[in-house]
Amino acid sequence: MRVSWSKSGCVTRGRSGKRSRLRWSATPEYARGYPGALKNAFDWLVGTDACVNKPFMLLNASLRGTIAQSTLTTVLETMSGVHIESASTTIPLLGTSLDVPDILANAEFAQRLRTSVLTFVAELEQRAIASPAPV
Repeated sequence: MRVSWSKSGCVTRGRSGKRSRLRWSATPEYARGYPGALKNAFDWLVGTDACVNKPFMLLNASLRGTIAQSTLTTVLETMSGVHIESASTTIPLLGTSLDVPDILANAEFAQRLRTSVLTFVAELEQRAIASPAPV
């Protein structure tokens, strides 16, 4: 498992290449898009098979972040990633000072997160059954 951190706040994690089942990243929205450091990471991956048929979900912390989310979806799908749209959700945190315990204590937010993660995990399990990972 590899974890990479960048100064822009981008985080990526996953085994490299074909062996990984998924990739995940966390990044702030920047000027209706995502930071250049994440774009650079995608540029490095675009000529590889690192995202081909890899499922992804999007968690958004702002109801206003639709353009960045749409752009990110388009980029990942262009790289042959598979958007698990039913697992993606928005938790409206913009303008709040909630930290992780507060978010999880909020019944609505906790349920959205739980549903998203369980939906994504179920999709990963279905994919593992249908196509076991090469060793």
